[in-house]
Amino acid sequence: MNARTSFDRPAPLCYHEGEVNRCPQCGNKGWHVGRVTAECSHCSHPLPLAQSVISGAPAEQGEG
Repeated sequence: MNARTSFDRPAPLCYHEGEVNRCPQCGNKGWHVGRVTAECSHCSHPLPLAQSVISGAPAEQGEG
């Protein structure tokens, strides 16, 4: 793989908590944040949460 082909595909987009996140679809900055995804409050475009991508999946809460 050469340097040119590595830039042909865009980097995966994620919602980063505590940062300004603009929607890649409409540019809006408002989000509805859930446990696994964040959804744009204007156009409903979903993004995975960066922390859930890094850790694999959110931690399950035990019974109790």
